[in-house]
Amino acid sequence: MSGFFNGNFNVEQIVSLKPDLILSYGEETKSYDTKLTSLGLHVVDLPLSNVTQTLQEILVVGQLTGTAKVATALVQQLQQQIDLTEKAVAGKAAPTVLLEVDDSTPGKPYVFGGTSFGDELAQDANATNIFHSNATNGGYPQVTDEAIISANPQYVILTEDPAYGGNPSVVYKRPNWGTITAVKLHQVYRINADIMQRPGPRLVEGLRCLAQIVHPDAFSGTLPDYCTASV
Repeated sequence: MSGFFNGNFNVEQIVSLKPDLILSYGEETKSYDTKLTSLGLHVVDLPLSNVTQTLQEILVVGQLTGTAKVATALVQQLQQQIDLTEKAVAGKAAPTVLLEVDDSTPGKPYVFGGTSFGDELAQDANATNIFHSNATNGGYPQVTDEAIISANPQYVILTEDPAYGGNPSVVYKRPNWGTITAVKLHQVYRINADIMQRPGPRLVEGLRCLAQIVHPDAFSGTLPDYCTASV
């Protein structure tokens, strides 16, 4: 993260480090990418991705860094873990879930919607994302409390840091949420943002956590500590 502070890149410092490759993601730093490219640096912007595409991007990074064999082995391992989780929950009834991304604006949270990697995680975990049909804002729609209450999810999964709303105890105090099945049954969980909001190898851990939360009978043992879930 050298050269980065409060959302601003120090272009001069980055250039002075003479990197062989610069990776960016989802055009989030497009203006800096253009500047760095004009200065002769090799910049590759990886597009926004779902789980399947994330595995493909790992292979791309492996090719770019001369570590294709390592990347291929990693992707095979990750796919095996995904397959095992999918097999464990196959054939079970798919509960409805809310996958919350950010509730820093009370009453109007951002959620994982259709086309997002969070939505694909829900499908792989054999759960039904209540906002699967909403792919606005690049798959991260901002919805209303009213829409959530109307959809009445059986599980509420918070994926954000507690500073941005990811605190299950606070969910139980949200106005009018007491009628939601997930709240009535105390099925509100938080999964570590690092494994649910970062498209990379640890998404398979997020998948395992989500699958075990909504299908606890499909897994032996307690929820892994890395899930950091609470009710």
